[in-house]
Amino acid sequence: MNQQKNDEQLRPILDYINTLALLKETAKSEAKSYLFQVIAGNSEKIATLFVNDFKNQDKKKLHKQLQKNVVIPILDLAQKYKVGAMQAASVYAKAIISEVRKSRLKKSFWDWLSSVKNKEKEIETEAREMLANRLENAALGYELATKSLMSDLFLAGSNRAAKERITEEIAGGKRETGTFFNASAESAGSYIWQIADLAANEAFQSENLERMKWITFFSNSCPDCEDLHGKVKTYERWQIHGLPRSGVTVCRSHCHCVLVPVEYPVEIAKPMSLASGREILQRINEETRSKTRDVGNKKQEPSVDLGDDEED
Repeated sequence: MNQQKNDEQLRPILDYINTLALLKETAKSEAKSYLFQVIAGNSEKIATLFVNDFKNQDKKKLHKQLQKNVVIPILDLAQKYKVGAMQAASVYAKAIISEVRKSRLKKSFWDWLSSVKNKEKEIETEAREMLANRLENAALGYELATKSLMSDLFLAGSNRAAKERITEEIAGGKRETGTFFNASAESAGSYIWQIADLAANEAFQSENLERMKWITFFSNSCPDCEDLHGKVKTYERWQIHGLPRSGVTVCRSHCHCVLVPVEYPVEIAKPMSLASGREILQRINEETRSKTRDVGNKKQEPSVDLGDDEED
């Protein structure tokens, strides 16, 4: 396969990755902004909840407040990006399947999802449950880590000084609070990848494209992803081994790898860097714009029928 053709085959994959990466960063930014507002912005109140919980007063009230003010709102926030994620999955899956089938597909992406009753709802529910579990684990980790810090502070000084220190930590989004913000925001962003991956893979499976190749993108620092590059398994086996972004690799939810049907004609000898991927996309987009301009600039000369010469 020549390089130009191969780059064209890469385009839907790179577009999919870039679109979801952008959506993820936007969701993470919005989630962090919200968390700073409701947690850091109410640092004294949150610190009081921690202290009372730590002293076995108002037990479980802290956990309920984190559920009410963090877990549920972040779940709702992440779901705002569902449509964008499903759209990205639609464009990606249709481009791959069209090339594999070598035909113009009349079947729509939503036909694939409806091929199994309520499949779209199942995908949304599964992704939401995964996000809820991650957020709840982050909240629990935050509680335990902050209580451990409080224990050290109470032993080292007065109760008032300890509470002031905890309030300061929360207000500044430092240490345990900062870790909690990052983990919660990362979970919200990961939801976007999860729902898109589930939707795209449902389309592949409904077309009986079972054998999937792991392609590593933008993972220069992850040895696990580099080792998995080019490996082929059935989708069912990948689910057992661990899907991209499922947490089985060093890069965990930061992974940018994809599973592509082995029938899709694309060649990537080694993991591709972020810079290389962007360079390919930029080149393809420039070529497309250039061709569009050329077509627009071409003006057909008017066809004039002068008729036959006539003798006077």
